[in-house]
Amino acid sequence: MTILDDCLAKTVHFPIVTMLDMSMVSQVETPQYNFKGTDWEVVRELVTRLARLECKDVIPTEGEFLIRLNVLTCAIKDSINKNIPLVTPTPYQKHWWSRELLDRCREV
Repeated sequence: MTILDDCLAKTVHFPIVTMLDMSMVSQVETPQYNFKGTDWEVVRELVTRLARLECKDVIPTEGEFLIRLNVLTCAIKDSINKNIPLVTPTPYQKHWWSRELLDRCREV
């Protein structure tokens, strides 16, 4: 913005004031699924649940396909929500570290 009142006499120069908003917004990390820390024996219950789903070689209509797709998607999401723990990442987290590496370090 320019300040016309502060203009010097007999000049065509106008003072320009620049205001910058330098405030920092902190980032909120959303929890993510910790697939590395999952007990996969428990997750395998999904296989038995999927085996109980009705299965035909031919799906006659698009509506039937969408119904089966929805049932399959719900079964997978339900298994993930029940069995896979959530973790909030920290800036100090070692993303390559896993439970298996921790167990091997304890053995040594």
